[in-house]
Amino acid sequence: MRTVERWLAAGREPEHRRPPARSVLMDPFQDYLETRWQEGQRNGLQLWTEIKRRGFQGSKATVYRCFAARKQLPPTAPPNSRWRPPSRRNGACLLGEDPTSLDEQTERFLCHLYETAPQLAIAGELAAVLLH
Repeated sequence: MRTVERWLAAGREPEHRRPPARSVLMDPFQDYLETRWQEGQRNGLQLWTEIKRRGFQGSKATVYRCFAARKQLPPTAPPNSRWRPPSRRNGACLLGEDPTSLDEQTERFLCHLYETAPQLAIAGELAAVLLH
């Protein structure tokens, strides 16, 4: 009952974020897999076969999950550097910030947000006036 009351008071369900999935089974093979990735090998089945011969005990799905996230990264991004948009709460706080005072990815995100939703740019300007 208390959970429902909190949700009603908040006006929505709470925001949940799961930590990125990471398999410790892959750890001993990370250097090898990184080398193969840099060489251009993107076939999950091929990579799984190669590390299976080297003693990997995990499933094909473990390898596929590892590289599915990796394929979404730009080619120049270092491994495991996936940027995530801010939570709703942090996004609201960002509205009052000067985009040039933020890190590059957050600045790009905020500028894109303002271009997409000009009303948010106005809200950001008003928030900045109130906060500063």
